[in-house]
Amino acid sequence: MNEVCLTAEEHFLRDEFFNDMLINAKKPMIKSEAIANIVVKSQYNIHSPIILCETDIGRLPRYLSKYRPIGHLVVVCTSQRLAN
Repeated sequence: MNEVCLTAEEHFLRDEFFNDMLINAKKPMIKSEAIANIVVKSQYNIHSPIILCETDIGRLPRYLSKYRPIGHLVVVCTSQRLAN
């Protein structure tokens, strides 16, 4: 199963998906989504291997994953409930 997922990820057209997300995004964006949009766009530009995110409620990591970053998303949270 792992190999199937990795193969599917390799063939996923990230640039096309990201551009479609930008074009079809609801305007105006809320602040958290706008920040996530800029962070993922910057990751594409500099080819960063990870995005490090600190959160209290989990909203920003959700928006970051919506834009399918190219690297790993590492989330640090302060809530025990959210960590589980």
